[in-house]
Amino acid sequence: MRADDSLALSRTLRFEIPRDDGLSMPAGLLRLATAIQVGDKHDVTIHDARRDPEGNRSLRTIASRVAPDLCVLWLHPATLEDGLEAARALRQSGGSIIVGTGPLVDLWPEGACRIPELDGLLPGHSVAGLLSALGVLEQNGSGKALIDALRAPKQLPPLREPLQRGLVDFAVYSRAADSLWPPLNADVVGRLQRLALPRSSGRAQPTVSSVLLHDSLGQPADPAQLIQELKACAALGIQWLDLRAVSGCSELDRSWFAQLFSELARYRAASLSSAHLRVPLTPVLFGELDVPRLRAAGVSAVDLGAVNGGDSAELGEAIAAARRCRQAGLFATGVLVLGRSGYDLEEDRQGVSTAIRASFPSTAGVDIRIATVDSARWANWLDAPGSEFHPPGLDSERLVLADRARLALQTTWKRGSGLRGSVEQFLRR
Repeated sequence: MRADDSLALSRTLRFEIPRDDGLSMPAGLLRLATAIQVGDKHDVTIHDARRDPEGNRSLRTIASRVAPDLCVLWLHPATLEDGLEAARALRQSGGSIIVGTGPLVDLWPEGACRIPELDGLLPGHSVAGLLSALGVLEQNGSGKALIDALRAPKQLPPLREPLQRGLVDFAVYSRAADSLWPPLNADVVGRLQRLALPRSSGRAQPTVSSVLLHDSLGQPADPAQLIQELKACAALGIQWLDLRAVSGCSELDRSWFAQLFSELARYRAASLSSAHLRVPLTPVLFGELDVPRLRAAGVSAVDLGAVNGGDSAELGEAIAAARRCRQAGLFATGVLVLGRSGYDLEEDRQGVSTAIRASFPSTAGVDIRIATVDSARWANWLDAPGSEFHPPGLDSERLVLADRARLALQTTWKRGSGLRGSVEQFLRR
């Protein structure tokens, strides 16, 4: 289950594993649910409280109706208060065992294990851990056996099945995980309307789905398996795909991307696919790959990732890569990150000025490394989380600068500054 985000920390705070936008498909939960659906005899239900008008209150009704033996709750540090509220709602409605998973568990397992609302922890995307836990429950095993199964599961081969998107109302998800793609400026929305894409709330809203580029063991996925994901999406009428690397997993290098793009080009030629893909590439990788190869693969957007605002050379490379993307008719997205260790406030200020003049990256945030500074204060926040929490070690001036940068860059982005030419090329394809 995915908790509400109405009590979330400021969007300017950016953790090592970024939070997912509420309008994006919960891909991590879907991977876990897919493993149960295709590889186990247990029933599975996914409920996304962010997409329910009642938010976390709806979890009581769902839990009472389903009566689950095991509740898996996706948690992120930025939405911890909502997550704990969701855990209490599940407990009050009779949820027997509640397991926490997701970025909070991956980033700060020592802190997550202190949360009394949780009976155990599951590393994010740990298919083997979830199936092992279900095996323990089926055999009426002890609580210790369950915790051991979650922590050190039996090895399993990587999950080969496409995400079971039918387990959620996939059509309501209209944004990439970082909310930056597809673009939302008025010019593009009007053109999307004329393309007669599915409508929601009276205006054009494309259905967007995530495709995870790492398998359930954390290794780069087999490109042929990713084609199966695209076919599954095409069967559901999903044409906007956000190809995402899973944080903390093995690096995706040039040779792997070259193989992926070759597979995508063959698939696109054989199926006459009209899918629009966004792919994650560093500025260096983008420079090493031929733009015609990306376009033949159906790539419409490139996510250049997190860019250190204090490093003028790194920022310059990202801006140059974004400019090349626009010239080639590709959208470019990215996040300006301030407050990286070793860079002072003045360097960040200069980076913000450069980024705003270039209209890139698309948004900004301040770097947060959970529990690395004043762990006792982080622990106190864990016991009583609040949306006004100010992370220790973060100076107020840096936070104000990051907040202003985020608003300025997003305003420029929504207006479509510097994008009009690439919009024209993109929509003619």
